[in-house]
Amino acid sequence: MKLNKQFVTVFSISVILLFTVFITITIARTILIGGVDFRIVPAKNFFSMGEPVDLRFEFKNNSANSVEIPFKGIQTGLIEVYLSKDGKDFRQYATLGWGSREIRRGGGLRELKGNSTYETSATMLWNVKPSYYRYGKITNSELDKVDRRILTTLPFSEPGTYFLKAKTLIREDVNKQETFTIESDIITILIVDPPSDEIDTWNLIKNEPEYAFFIQHGQFSDKVRSKEKRDSLLAEITRKISNRPNSFYGKEFKQSFEKFQEKEEKKEERKQKVLEKIQKERQRRN
Repeated sequence: MKLNKQFVTVFSISVILLFTVFITITIARTILIGGVDFRIVPAKNFFSMGEPVDLRFEFKNNSANSVEIPFKGIQTGLIEVYLSKDGKDFRQYATLGWGSREIRRGGGLRELKGNSTYETSATMLWNVKPSYYRYGKITNSELDKVDRRILTTLPFSEPGTYFLKAKTLIREDVNKQETFTIESDIITILIVDPPSDEIDTWNLIKNEPEYAFFIQHGQFSDKVRSKEKRDSLLAEITRKISNRPNSFYGKEFKQSFEKFQEKEEKKEERKQKVLEKIQKERQRRN
């Protein structure tokens, strides 16, 4: 009986020691990962419907050791943003240029030295809806079960409070391949109705999300394939700029239209260079 008590005592001490070691390792791991602060910061606390939501992503390495983070920002596909209306049911947002690689892949990471910071930015407005064709003929409710992305083209189509969070990858040891997913704290932003004299323009954007795409990216999506459609959209945009250049949406359209013109000019320059190259090649052969 005495031997049994000693055995139980020794066994209990061993279990406690093992549990202590486990807790110590867990805490050490948490502190090491916690050495990198990852935050998502909105440009302001509230935005109007149809206005680009500007975000900044901050990485702060509080440790003395180097880590690896997605240095090319949102384009790598290694930073993901999630949106919720109730703070519980979060869905992934994505748009043009937000990367196509899965977040768990380790490519695209670069070194962030100890006790240093890195910032990158992105904008939310037009959302890539999940494709029904990827899963075959299924209903909205069935699609909801297999794809946790936002199901609407305009994620901020109603006024109210929205919850945002972001996920990303870090590599704690630059000499190892192992990566860890870290998540930012949840933040809130307020989406409000547009100015009363801009309701007609908001309705235009809501009914034709291609305008939102243009405001965000300074170009049209690949869904605009015909010249007639493109010209029609451009005519409405230039009309809005001409009639009310200093209005809320007028300013947004104007900035995006300037980007659009720059892209078109560069595209034309590239086209001319190709034509000149072809012409020189023909002359050389003749």
